[in-house]
Amino acid sequence: MTLLASYIFRTNRRLTASLASQKLVQQALAESQQLYQSILHASPDGVAVSDLQGNILHASPADVAMMGGVTEDQFIGRNISEFLDPAEAQRAIANVSAMLEGVYNGAADYRLIRLDGSLLDVEINAEIVRDAKGQPSGLIFVVRDIRERKKNEERILHMAQHDQLTGLPNRALFSDRLQRSIVNAVRDKTGLALMFIDLDKFKPVNDTYGHAVGDILLQDVARRMLQCLRDSDTVARIGGDEFVVLLRDAHAIPDTLAVAEKIRSALDHPFLIQGHTLQISCSIGIAQFPEHGQDDITLSKNADLAMYRSKERGRNQVCLYEPAQDM
Repeated sequence: MTLLASYIFRTNRRLTASLASQKLVQQALAESQQLYQSILHASPDGVAVSDLQGNILHASPADVAMMGGVTEDQFIGRNISEFLDPAEAQRAIANVSAMLEGVYNGAADYRLIRLDGSLLDVEINAEIVRDAKGQPSGLIFVVRDIRERKKNEERILHMAQHDQLTGLPNRALFSDRLQRSIVNAVRDKTGLALMFIDLDKFKPVNDTYGHAVGDILLQDVARRMLQCLRDSDTVARIGGDEFVVLLRDAHAIPDTLAVAEKIRSALDHPFLIQGHTLQISCSIGIAQFPEHGQDDITLSKNADLAMYRSKERGRNQVCLYEPAQDM
């Protein structure tokens, strides 16, 4: 579509210089212009034509509608930069320059500003318009609305990074956040805490009441834990009844223990699910950065050791990692 529109646009220019008869020129121009307008009207994507400075010369009906306009006159004479998200203006300018130099194919995703101020995610394919001598004389932009594509991409990414049952981050996303948090903690000279949490007496719930009740219980557990944390913290589900918690900017061990105790207490209260009163608890193990490990692998190993120490001591407890546990 971009190449065809560019060809017709170039043909209009060439006809004026090449045809000797004024009548033939006018007839050929009219036919070419009609074909050009037909292409613009037929395209389901928006098509905009500008000069080399970005001043809009033509805008197709689809382009006008996509940008929230009513008539082409609302756009003609205005510069394309007016409709670009300011955060992307420099990238767009660099891309056009690279296209004119022949080192860029003119295709990229951008965010545009519609007439009402709302934002629109689009894919733009650009092509250079050349005059009869082959010199650049303008630009053609074919604009495609990709909001639905973006939503699908975000949905797929969310599914890949989150537990489908609870909506919490999964192991992969949590691991990434933990590694990033350690890097930030080293840079900012702050601390963080990692908790491993295993539910006590969860298997009997599944065995007695079925997995449907067990699933609802896990969802309620996730909600209760979230209520105990700050927005900057992360709780993730990494297994059947296994959860992990990351506390950012956790400087003092007593403060970390207080948060862990808050979680333990919250899960120790009965759950009412489908007419059943369910009683579970949890065992929590804690490793503090940098005291108990300088990297994510060491911290995870030590938090897991502390969690098993909690279970050995009778469950429903909070245990802080102690170096002696390695022995």
